[in-house]
Amino acid sequence: MDEKLERRLFEKYEFLRPTQDRSIVENNMEIMAKQMPEEKLKDLEDIEESLGHKGLISDSVKEYKNKYNPDIYDKEIEPINDLMVFGMQCDNGWYDLLDDLFSKIQAYLNKYPELNRSFKVDEVKEKYGTLRVYYSGGDSYIDDLISEAEKKSETICEVCGAKGKLCNTAYDIEFLNGSFYKVPSDDRGWFKVLCKFDAEKLGYMYDKKKISDSEAYKILMKEKAENDDTLSNRYQYSESYIEEVKRENEKIEKYLDILKKRL
Repeated sequence: MDEKLERRLFEKYEFLRPTQDRSIVENNMEIMAKQMPEEKLKDLEDIEESLGHKGLISDSVKEYKNKYNPDIYDKEIEPINDLMVFGMQCDNGWYDLLDDLFSKIQAYLNKYPELNRSFKVDEVKEKYGTLRVYYSGGDSYIDDLISEAEKKSETICEVCGAKGKLCNTAYDIEFLNGSFYKVPSDDRGWFKVLCKFDAEKLGYMYDKKKISDSEAYKILMKEKAENDDTLSNRYQYSESYIEEVKRENEKIEKYLDILKKRL
């Protein structure tokens, strides 16, 4: 989010303000990255996501260290209390949504001084295309307010704030009503809630797109070749992934049979 917009929110709502210096958090993450075995680096983001807002990264890394390889750990990591040092990790289009959410939370906190002292927003970000607000010290009412805002984010363009929907950079091929279409993928690519204008501008699929038989054939043949390569090297992948690739190939072969009769 734009720094000016972030500053407005930080000035209005004390529960957003970071409790740590950004350099401490960045240094901790750098230490973690250096100490993690190579095969575990890919999990670092998930660890930060699932544990960072709870202030448990230090303890969890120590536990990981003792379980896997204590010899590579030689530095202590200060627990991370929150990740608000990175600001609002989303685009400007959700400013009004967040401002409305925080205003409702503040009005509620004003009625309960004890809750006001303990409540803290630890991280605000976009994940899998929609809003996520991580916090500590709340109650069921605040839980509901945040859940409602996260749900609303599914229909608000993250870029401009106009009406939008969940879009994706990746697509699948589907045979619908006698024609082939590119449709936004459910499980691949990058997700983002966008209006049609911003989706096209940023290279996201806003809706399904009809394509010619020849284009569908080229795409499907390429996907089949990639899947066949995966299957020939199946020892590198999990059994569940291999089964998924097999199912995808069955679908591709079905579509290729249709195309061979039409081309």
